[in-house]
Amino acid sequence: MHYKKTKTPKIHSGSFYLTEQTLQVLNFIAELENISRSLIVENALISAFKGFKNGEKKKEKNLP
Repeated sequence: MHYKKTKTPKIHSGSFYLTEQTLQVLNFIAELENISRSLIVENALISAFKGFKNGEKKKEKNLP
């Protein structure tokens, strides 16, 4: 075979790759909203899976 199979399981980390354009958009929104990029991604995922009302509730909870 042209590749080696490893018997070790995959390790899942807390990071993932984004395109440069996506990072620029996230940076812009983070500066505009004055929150971290991770909170923006978290709110976007919550909105996508549970609806936009729950995402807004999560956002309001994180504001000082």
